Amino acid sequence: MRCNIIILLIVFLKLNPFLSLIISAIFVGIFQGMPPITIVKSIEAGLGGTLGHLAIIIGLGAIFGKIKIGVTDLIDNTFYPCEG
Repeated sequence: MRCNIIILLIVFLKLNPFLSLIISAIFVGIFQGMPPITIVKSIEAGLGGTLGHLAIIIGLGAIFGKIKIGVTDLIDNTFYPCEG
């Protein structure tokens, strides 16, 4: 089931793969009947063992940084359409 959620989120909804993995982990935890705090601790333990405890913060920071750059380019192109 988790693989189907990941494929749906990445391929069809064009969501970032990092976010797709986190969202699918949350869905699997919910469908398994885990309490919310246990889901969060399980995701943190899984990522922590592999990437370190700051992986979620670094991953989300990179995503938000990309969004901010895209918005900045949009504003720049709107106000200065004739410049390079």
